[in-house]
Amino acid sequence: SYTMKLGDLKIGIRLFLGFGVVLAVFGLAELMTSISVRTMERNSRQLAEERLPHALLAENMAFNIAQTQQFLTDVAATGDPKNLQEAEGAAAGFRTGVKTLREMFTKENNTKGIQDLDALETLFDRFYDMGKRMAGVYIAEGTSAGNRMMGSVDGSAKLLVDTIAVFRQKLVAEAQILSQSNVETARNAQLTLLLTGAAAVLLGIAIAV
Repeated sequence: SYTMKLGDLKIGIRLFLGFGVVLAVFGLAELMTSISVRTMERNSRQLAEERLPHALLAENMAFNIAQTQQFLTDVAATGDPKNLQEAEGAAAGFRTGVKTLREMFTKENNTKGIQDLDALETLFDRFYDMGKRMAGVYIAEGTSAGNRMMGSVDGSAKLLVDTIAVFRQKLVAEAQILSQSNVETARNAQLTLLLTGAAAVLLGIAIAV
């Protein structure tokens, strides 16, 4: 039986095979790096266009909830109807955030996000209606009558604040996951280039010998 060895091949074929192996290693490194870059581009685009805007909107909505509660509380403390107008402005800011976020979730086909948003809006409407009624009682009937409603409004506000905190944290966590994924992808791409580069050098030396 006859076994063909590398030395039995013509010099041209040996060079072709030798350089071909090295080039194949570099080609593999290029392919894997290209995949990694595309993954980072996709993650970065999603982070910039979706996750960060989501988190920022949720943060602004939480601020508007706090402002609404504060202005309603000011009515209880001062009896000044002007604070009701301030509360209405803060509530309008919250609803604008809900509308914008719902449009984004709809565009992304994010059904779970829309459901969470609907539940949050329902809690806000309940809190705000109770708060306006309480403010009206403080203005029309005085402190004693208003105080009897304060406990229910505070309970509704606490539930709303806890819910928006969970909602906001979920959106922040999604942004953090994408950011961490980019870091890991970049690290893996760097390691791939290092390993394939070393393999190509070693193969080149072996083929030369």
